[in-house]
Amino acid sequence: MLASASPGAGQIINGGFEEGAFGDGSVREVSRGDTALSGWTVNDNPIAWYANGYEPNPLAPIGVGPHSGNLAVNLCDGSVANQCDGSVRPVSISQTFTVLPFIEQQVSFWVGNYRGNGGAVSMSVTIQDGTSNTILLGETATAPATDLDSAWEQFTYSFIPDGRSNTIRFSEIGGGYYAGLDDVTVVAVPEPSTWALALLGFVGLAMVGTRRRVTRLT
Repeated sequence: MLASASPGAGQIINGGFEEGAFGDGSVREVSRGDTALSGWTVNDNPIAWYANGYEPNPLAPIGVGPHSGNLAVNLCDGSVANQCDGSVRPVSISQTFTVLPFIEQQVSFWVGNYRGNGGAVSMSVTIQDGTSNTILLGETATAPATDLDSAWEQFTYSFIPDGRSNTIRFSEIGGGYYAGLDDVTVVAVPEPSTWALALLGFVGLAMVGTRRRVTRLT
């Protein structure tokens, strides 16, 4: 019953950015063509894959930590200062994943901000069908201004795939020196009939347990 509730669930590889050849230290710059970050492709300019929270050049600490686990990525340019305003040097990462077609899916992720940005920070998320190249999802996720050293905002969107192969892409589009990304997931949305079947199953198990207790008492 539980397996049938989530067909194609959890198809994003390394959505928490915990896997790969991070190496020593607190930050690793990942450039286009670098395969160090498992599951993900850097499409344009470098990103900062970090442990404690780091702004661009000179990669000085800003104190903000990953949303969960030990690592996250910064979608501002990992090598050039002051290039996170959306006007120069695009920064994006992507991953191709497989799900069952025509079943509603839900993508969820967290965007990180901190007070040093001096305002809101935004990134775009798109999901594209791999066969027809149709854009299935196109949204802008904006983490509001904060006075905290570490502030993470969750964003959740739904889409329906046309085919099995799809590509998700995150792009920085402006706001300060730091745009954190962490905990990316794509899971199927259970249909009401699936929930009904699961509920009936749990009720049946409860009834069996009750009958066993009554039998023992008699």
